[in-house]
Amino acid sequence: MRIRRKHWALLVLAGLPAPVAMAADQSATTATEQEAGVVEAEAPPEHLIPDLKIGDDKNWAEFYGQIDKGILFYDDGVEELTFFPVDNSNSSTRFGIRALGTISDDLTLGGNWEVEWNPYATGNVNQLNIDDFDWDTSLLRKAELYFTSETYGKFWFGQGSMASDGTAEVDYSGTTVIGYANVNDMAGGLLFRFDDGTLSDVAIDDAFSDFDGAGRKARVRYDTPSWEGFSLSGSVGTQIVPTITDIPVWDVAARYEKELGDFKVGGAAAVSVPGEDVVLLDGSISVLHTPSGISITLAGAVEENDASDADARYVYGKVGYQTEYFDWGMTAVSVDAYIGEDVAAAGSESRSIGAQFVQNIDYLQTELYLGARLYEYDEDVASFDDGFAVLSGARLRF
Repeated sequence: MRIRRKHWALLVLAGLPAPVAMAADQSATTATEQEAGVVEAEAPPEHLIPDLKIGDDKNWAEFYGQIDKGILFYDDGVEELTFFPVDNSNSSTRFGIRALGTISDDLTLGGNWEVEWNPYATGNVNQLNIDDFDWDTSLLRKAELYFTSETYGKFWFGQGSMASDGTAEVDYSGTTVIGYANVNDMAGGLLFRFDDGTLSDVAIDDAFSDFDGAGRKARVRYDTPSWEGFSLSGSVGTQIVPTITDIPVWDVAARYEKELGDFKVGGAAAVSVPGEDVVLLDGSISVLHTPSGISITLAGAVEENDASDADARYVYGKVGYQTEYFDWGMTAVSVDAYIGEDVAAAGSESRSIGAQFVQNIDYLQTELYLGARLYEYDEDVASFDDGFAVLSGARLRF
């Protein structure tokens, strides 16, 4: 892998937080004053934006969403490009409404409608459309109803996550807003250049994927109740967004999540058939040592495709560290690596290393992030220049 000196510097800087002086709290009152009734202490609001929710614990409805915008720098070996303001495809801008109603002591009915809006996103901007904003771009993510029973499990109906969705992406690093197993999200639309400098038609999205199951579909899904942290799920459906395919899709998945002493442990694995003549096997595991803040994440998948000359596969690893460095929110840093074979074409190799930094500002419900990633791609019949991306921005959630 060819790494320029300036790229190493940016990778290091992306993973290291700089200390900032913290102001002293001037508003505290003494316990004696409070006990004497001189001052009525009021708890400050937990967040700047209150919960947009009506109802009570048993019957409620709420509006929610997030805005995730930033600036993307990309060096393709010939050109240095800047995209702004760009939507972060690691976690797109989205809005939704969800509601819950209680039917009995053991049964609730819920609903969720959610749409994303990303007219200029890291997953589709490239050298050929740098000035193109598609303001009408929107995508229905969820339009579903679900019944939940502690005794019998959960039944889902409508557009939403298949059972395998997210099984390759279990990650406790605290940095997924800027980097996780789907490493292409930072700059997926950008095109590689051949080593002679001419632009190819191979995008980062083509060369890198985490093969995360069957995604979101119009489906029927069932999840078992959790037992000692374990649960099973299965679903069957078909794609209706963004186009209708009429191709049946099905999957089964297993999940585990539990705190074991000082460790938070989570994992998932799935078998899915996301299309004709395609079978995916994917999984991930993440372990967080809570006292130290150190985490380790592993993921991998194999795609068996009868239409391809080879089975695509990859492995992914990440080491993270998170701590309350500032009193206004968690600080998290991580480094990761991706190795893939036959992802874009038979005989191809895909390599990536990255570094991530995320600073939470809890009161503002905001995460500030900075990430840097090196992409390397080659084929048996062609060689390509490396690509280097830096993405910085903020995600506001409410």
